[in-house]
Amino acid sequence: MKDDFFQDEKTPLNSDQSENFSSAHDDSLDWAKQAYLQLKQKQKEEKEIKEKEILTNENIDNRIKVSTTEETNNNNNKKKSI
Repeated sequence: MKDDFFQDEKTPLNSDQSENFSSAHDDSLDWAKQAYLQLKQKQKEEKEIKEKEILTNENIDNRIKVSTTEETNNNNNKKKSI
């Protein structure tokens, strides 16, 4: 009889602990998911910034090449006309 009484008391307690654990586990998963999504967003932003820098540098390099080529052509034309 005493065993039945103690068993009945333990069951709700274990059930409550299980629910609390489940809730804490869900909170941990939510936090981990949010942290992961924030990390991915930050990586995406950094990648976009790097791509913009690369494009900017490529544009600068192309402008320098075009400018140098134009200068060389102008100098060659001046020499020919002399």
